[in-house]
Amino acid sequence: MHLDYYHQNREPIYRSLKLRILCERHLPVDPDDVIDYKLFCLNGEPYFTFVCFDRRRGLKMDYYDLDWNKHPIQKHYPISDILMPKPAHYDRMLEYARKLAAPFPFVRVDFYEAWDQIIFGELTFVPETGMGAFTPEIHDYDMDDALQLPVRC
Repeated sequence: MHLDYYHQNREPIYRSLKLRILCERHLPVDPDDVIDYKLFCLNGEPYFTFVCFDRRRGLKMDYYDLDWNKHPIQKHYPISDILMPKPAHYDRMLEYARKLAAPFPFVRVDFYEAWDQIIFGELTFVPETGMGAFTPEIHDYDMDDALQLPVRC
């Protein structure tokens, strides 16, 4: 409750938030088995998914396009040498991400799968405080080209 993300990282979306404590249902799986599906959405549409897993032994992040083809993209953490199976409810994740992302030029929509259903994680508007870069960096430029920000006068 004492950490102020606005002052720490200058993330303006945190500037006037009222602090609250939220309680969530515990995922009934071993933390080693938790897989986090993070969908980057541009202009209200999913653009790509990255999958976070293996947190205790050394976090891995693998990047997949919307057809679930793995791409050799890296951002801070190593990629794995495995092909992650497509989530059973991936098409519904894409559908839900579209609905949640519709009002925003950019948002990351996070999900988990548990109890044979989709569990919403969070909406993230400034991943890595906007400072994370992709390797190879061409992916930064591709996302920049695809993003359509509103014109302000």
